[in-house]
Amino acid sequence: GNRGLKEACSLSYSGAHYLAEQLVATGKCSMAYDKPFFNEFAVKTTAPVETVLAALVAEGILGGVRIADDTLLVCVTEQRTKAEMDKFVEIVNNI
Repeated sequence: GNRGLKEACSLSYSGAHYLAEQLVATGKCSMAYDKPFFNEFAVKTTAPVETVLAALVAEGILGGVRIADDTLLVCVTEQRTKAEMDKFVEIVNNI
């Protein structure tokens, strides 16, 4: 119902903002756009996006969509846990 949808939206929003902040904090990513976002965001990566995606896939994570050689579009849904997002960040940080 409405309450469930509101909760799903809230979890998606907060998860995406958490992941974006953590990725930027690694120094290996920067926000591609200085605009508000809901649960999808684009980051510029210091490593080639194909390298980032391959490292994530090797650990069972579908990391997003390459929208440029140095830009990755990431989406966070309500089903992603903090532990999963932390693993995503750890993998990116180790590239």
